[in-house]
Formats: sequence, C-alpha cells, structure tokens
Amino acid sequence: MKILKLNIIEFGCIKDREIILDEGLNVISGDNASGKSTVMLFIKYMFYGLARRSSKNTERERALSWDNHRAAGSMVIESGGKEYRIERRSTATARGEVCNVIELGSGEAVDGSPAELFLGVPSEVFDSSCAVTQMKNAEINGSQTAGAIENMLSGADESIDAASILEKLDRVRKEYKLNRGEGGILYDTEKQISTLKARQREATERYLAFNEMSARLARAEKSLQTVTESYNTSKKMLEQVNNARILQRFDELEKNRAKLVGLREELSALEDSERRAGFMPDDAHVAALKNSTFAYREAKNKLEDTRREYESAPRLSENEQALADVGARIETAGGKQKLLNDAQTLSKKASSRKSVGVALLFLGICIVAVAAALLAVLSSIPMFAAIAALGVLLVVIGVVGMASSGKLAKARDAIALEYGVDIGKLEERLSECEEALNHKRSTEAQTLAVRARLDTAEEYKNGAYRRLTELLAMTLDKKDVGENDIVDVSGKEAARLVAFCEKRKAFAKEIYAADALVRSYSADLSQYDAEELRQTVKLDINMLTKEFIDKTADKERFDRERMSLLSKETRNLSESLAGLRAGLSKSPVEIADEMRELEEKLAKDTEYYNALALAMQNIQSASAVMSGSVTPDISRRAGEMLSLVSGGVYGAVQTTKNFEVSVEQDGFFVNSSLLSGGTRDAVYLCLRISLMQRLFGADLPPLLLDEALCQLDDARAEKMLRLLDKLCESVTQCLLFTCHTREEETCQRLGISANIIHM
Repeated sequence: MKILKLNIIEFGCIKDREIILDEGLNVISGDNASGKSTVMLFIKYMFYGLARRSSKNTERERALSWDNHRAAGSMVIESGGKEYRIERRSTATARGEVCNVIELGSGEAVDGSPAELFLGVPSEVFDSSCAVTQMKNAEINGSQTAGAIENMLSGADESIDAASILEKLDRVRKEYKLNRGEGGILYDTEKQISTLKARQREATERYLAFNEMSARLARAEKSLQTVTESYNTSKKMLEQVNNARILQRFDELEKNRAKLVGLREELSALEDSERRAGFMPDDAHVAALKNSTFAYREAKNKLEDTRREYESAPRLSENEQALADVGARIETAGGKQKLLNDAQTLSKKASSRKSVGVALLFLGICIVAVAAALLAVLSSIPMFAAIAALGVLLVVIGVVGMASSGKLAKARDAIALEYGVDIGKLEERLSECEEALNHKRSTEAQTLAVRARLDTAEEYKNGAYRRLTELLAMTLDKKDVGENDIVDVSGKEAARLVAFCEKRKAFAKEIYAADALVRSYSADLSQYDAEELRQTVKLDINMLTKEFIDKTADKERFDRERMSLLSKETRNLSESLAGLRAGLSKSPVEIADEMRELEEKLAKDTEYYNALALAMQNIQSASAVMSGSVTPDISRRAGEMLSLVSGGVYGAVQTTKNFEVSVEQDGFFVNSSLLSGGTRDAVYLCLRISLMQRLFGADLPPLLLDEALCQLDDARAEKMLRLLDKLCESVTQCLLFTCHTREEETCQRLGISANIIHM
C-alpha cells in the first residue's frame, strides 16, 4: 500500500495544503513547529479518526484546527492495484465525525473503516510498527502487538484471538459442567432424570392440583379480559390528554412568540426615545457621568480651598516693606559685610592719621623749640633757620594729617547716616534690613506657590466642567448648562439614565427569557404537527385541569398495573397448568421413555464435553508452538538489518513475546536500556520494520518516521538511509520527517532518489 496524495483542508496548525508523495523514500523537512508532526498525525487520522478525549491523550487537541476547532481533509492511496480516496472530517465532539472511502476507478463508496480495509490492526499496533513518532522510537505496545501477530497468523484475521477462543471454549465447557460438577447441562440432565422418577410418584397428586388450578385460571382470564378492556379505554383517554397538553404548549408557544415581538417593539421604542445622534447611553456612560460629576465637584471644592489659601497668604507691613527695600539697597551696595568692612577700614585710617599728625605736630613744635634754644646759645641764624624750617614742616604735616583724619571720620559716619543710624548701631541696622529682605522673599515665594496651585485648580475645574458638559450634551437636548446648575442637572440626568438602563436591561432579560422559552418550545414541538393533533383530539382543552390530568394518568397506571399483575398471574397459572398437564398427559411408561431419551442426551453431551476439553488442550499447544516461532523470526530479521546499520558491531537481536529487547555485542546479549540513545533508536527501528513485515506480509503500509534518525551518528544515519532506500525499492513506501538538512544532503551524496518536500 502506498500514499499518493494528502489534501489537508484544516488540521492543527496546517490549512489548505496539498502534498504529493512518491512511491519510494520521501523526506519531509522543515523547521521546528512547521507542521511535520502534524502531517504525520494527519495520516493516522485518515486511517483511524480522532481518539476520544482523555487526560493521557492530547492527539485530539493537536488535530483540531486552531481557528475553528475542526479537522478535515482527504488522502489518496494505492492498495491491491486500485486507488482509493479517504475523506474524513471531525468537529470538537466525537459524534461529529464523518468518514468516506471511495474507489476512484468506479467512483463507488466502499463500506468499512479505512483502518479495517487497508491495515487490519488497531491504532496501538499501528503506533508500535508503522508510525515512529518523535521521541518514541523505543516504545512498542508489546502485549497488544504480540496478540495481534498471533491472531493474524492463527486465523488470517486479527479479530480471531486464540485467547478469546480458549475463553469461549472454556465458557461453553462450563455450560456443560462446572468445575466442581454442581451445575451445567450435564448436571441439569442428570437432575431432570431424577425429577422424572419423582414425577411418576407425583402424578396422582398433580391430577387434583390440575383441576383446582384450571378453575383459578378461568377466573383469572375472565378478570384479565375485563381489566384489559378498561385499560384500553383509559389508555386512549390518556393519549387524548397528552395530545391536548401538546396543543396547549402550541398555544403557549404562539403567545410567547407574540409576547417576544411585543417586548422587542417596546425595547426598540424605548431605545429610539433615548437615542441622540446615533448615541445610546449605557451603564458605562452613566458611570462616566457620575465620575465626571464627582470630579467636577471635587475640582470646584479644591479651587475654593486654594483661593481661600491664596487670600489668607501672609503679606508684608509697611515697616517690613521699608526695611526690605533698605535690605535690597544694602545687597546692591555689596551686602552687610562689605559695608561693615568699609566703615571699619575708614575708622582705622582716621585713627592712624590722627595719631601720626599729633606725633608730627608735637615733634615739629619740639624741633622749633630746640632751634630757638640753639639760636640763643649759638647765635647761628643759618642753623636756626634750617632746624626751624624742619620743625615747621613737621607741624604743617601733622596739621594736614589731623585734618585728613577728620574727613575720614566724617566719611565713616556718612555710611551709618545713609541707613539712618549712627556708627555704633550700623551693624544692628544692617542685620535687621537683611532679615527683612529674606522674609520678603520667603513670603513672595509662598504666595507664588499658592498662586500656581490656584491656577492649576482653576484649570482642572474648567476641564472637569467641559468634560461634564460634553457628557450631558450626549443625552440632553439642552446644550448650555451653567456652572451653578450643572451638578444638580448631572445628578438628575444620571438618575434618569440609571432608570433607563435598568428598564432596558429588564426588557433585555425578559426578551432573553421569552426567546429561550420560544426556542425550547419550538425544539420540543418540532416533531409534532399541530393541525394533525387538532383533528385527532376530541377533548375540550379547557377541561385540562391538573386534577383531571392526574386523575386520568392515575386511572391508566392503575389499570396497567392491574393488567400486568393479572397477566403475570394468568401466565404463571398457565405455565403451572401446562406443567401439570404434561405430567398428567403421560403415563409412567411414557415418562420412562422420556427418561431414556434424557439418558441418551446425557451420553452425547458427555462425549461433546470431552471433545471440548481435548480441543482446548490442542489449541493451547498450538498457540505455544506458534509463539515460539514468531518471536525468533522477528528477531532474526531485525538482527540482519541491525548488523547492516551498525556495520557488524551488533550481530543479533533477541526479543521476548512482549518485545523486551536485548542486543548481541561481543558474544553477550545486552539489554536495550543500557545502550546509547542512537543505538537504541537503531535497534527499535529495525525491530519495527521486522514487525511490519511479519504483521502485514507483502502489502506493507507506508513506514512513517518522525525525527527517527536524529540520535544516530552520520555513519549509522547513512546506513539507515541505505536500508530505507532498499526497503522502499522492494517492499514499501517511507515518509521521513526531519528538521535537519543532513538526511537530504546524505541522499543527494549517496545518489538515493528521494522525494524532497519542504514544509
């Protein structure tokens, strides 16, 4: 069997994709998450459909498309020299799956599921042999796969299970004779023979019982006839009542339809009355209106608080302002310290010049006096003149120095007078003016900050007013609303809109309930024809009170139960009477003949029972022999392929019936769990191919490999590709899914003719 074409309409992450496959090796490559595994799952879906949803199975969730939660597509295959198209689509529920198989040559539909028609194995065996999914190379459902092989080899049909045949034979054996001997057909026959012997003794007693029971049966049959007539009458009346109740529901359906139309018209009128320029107020608009009202009120209160804060901000007195102005002049003049330094410098200069002038004046006077004394003593006029001139010069210089000292003192005192104090209080005056200037600046900064907050509050209040005005304009005909009235108007409008929204929601709730009731009634009554029922119902619908309905139902139930009891009693009496009649109708000789027949039957059944036991023994022996030949054959084929792939490193494969695998290495068998990941993958790939050959014979299904070579080194991957190519040439088709370029490049290098498909 070969897959020729895939048409994926929608499946998982793939939509509207057609893939053409060749008969041999097909390499489907693409990046991770490009849909390779989804294509492989789609192929399994075409054969088996979607698995039921469970916590352990995510295939159903992966298969449904991400957009519509559906799966749909088709697959063209070749099997037995004919081409078939498998069409399948599924929805989120398991009941929504549809599958068709069409023979393309004749165009006729083929009965049966694709898995039964073309594979003949359950999905678990398909996963363990044909489909090697990603990261599950070394997983094989051993018990189910082994059972399927044994079944097909024994009966050419996996549905014929040797174990189930033995179970059925054992069940039939137990029908003839239980393990402990008490029960079964043989036991019952022996018991019947004993019963016949007792019946010979009981014939006389039964004759009397027969007469009495015949009379009881006649009375019961007469009562049953009377009750049956009453039941038929009450049953017809109940049918009339039930049909009349259905007509009542038709009337209620029409009333609810009319009510639904009326409610929708009222809702439409209500919405039209409130709609303004295409805008319809809702809860969000009401909430925005309330929030804007609150925001405006808060902004207005904030503005008033800020305005009061600005009005109560501290102000300077005239004296403080005057002192601050003087402080500004002081700062302009260089500051307090500079003025004090200038005054101190002038004072020091005046004192120094005064001291020098007094000293020179005193020295000059002394020199003049000395000159006069020398003149009197020496009478030398030139010397006197020279010394006197020096003294006079010093006196003049001293007088000039004292005069300069006075000017400097006046200049120093002028600095203090500039600020209205004498020189002794200059520092105190300068400090006071400087503090006044700092206080003025601090006060002005506070005032400016309050003014800025006042401007911000007024801007925020104006914005809140505009927003509230815009919201009111969306539902009010009145466009301009004053600031004094806007809070009251918005409150009333919000209350009105709340009432409108509540009324609108109430209408919507009523419409929803009425619509649900109409849909429920319509669904329930869709199977009935009202006109046909009206023609058959003869009752007056107005009579259908609860009391009348209950009374009619009780009457029908009472008659039915009485009829059932009388029928059971009549049947029991008839059966008992028939048993008595059978006993009375036979003589002891006839009973002896019947016992002889039973003894013959007992002999035949005993012979059949012995044959069943012998058949079970033979089947068990044959099953054991077959199990001993199947597993070695699969292991032999897998070992031959593994030897080719491993270059002779591993010579043989040994498996149990449930496919627990060991590999021969250096003359010893090593369990597969101890091998490297790549070697283990190679072992199980060879085992799966061998399984396929044993399970499916000559008409192998395609071999599906999803990243099956990713753990193999380059040398083993090359040998595995050669093996797959050889397998594709002689036996089957292979689809290799990979996210690497190694497989494609290796095929090109080895000259392997592979169909490369890029996702």
